[in-house]
Amino acid sequence: MCNKHNAILISHKWYIYISLINIQIPASVENIYGGAFAHCTSLAQVIFGEGSKIESIDQYTFNYCESLENIHVPAKVKYIYEYAFHNCKSLKNIHIPASVEHIYGAAFAFCINLVDIIFEPDSQLKSIDEYAFYNCNLLEKISSIIPKTAIHRKGGKGDKGGKGDKGD
Repeated sequence: MCNKHNAILISHKWYIYISLINIQIPASVENIYGGAFAHCTSLAQVIFGEGSKIESIDQYTFNYCESLENIHVPAKVKYIYEYAFHNCKSLKNIHIPASVEHIYGAAFAFCINLVDIIFEPDSQLKSIDEYAFYNCNLLEKISSIIPKTAIHRKGGKGDKGGKGDKGD
């Protein structure tokens, strides 16, 4: 759908297309509304167009995309909201751009095969909410130094992020 400024919005609930395997999101898309791809259990690949205008990954956007293995968050994204990638059981690698300021609770909870998170240098990350990586027990390293002020933890199984959770 196009708004009055010709910016493309994705608001349709794609979960009815459970056999959707790949999707390429054009750079012109500015918003993907929460739950847009939730329960697309066969979705294995999401490619964001170069120069993507997306500034947030909303709640439940890729919730239960159980076949999704890797995600390269677009460069302009500032916020990854609650349950954005919740229960993406095949997710192994995440690339988070320097622009991300907040990762909200349960954003990556139950990504049980997650083993690596790469934060770009000069990260603007201000907070990672409690339980953002809940039950990500295979998480072994975060591939850059995260400012200690960005880490907010009160504990919880798997929330500690595994080995190297503070850039060690």
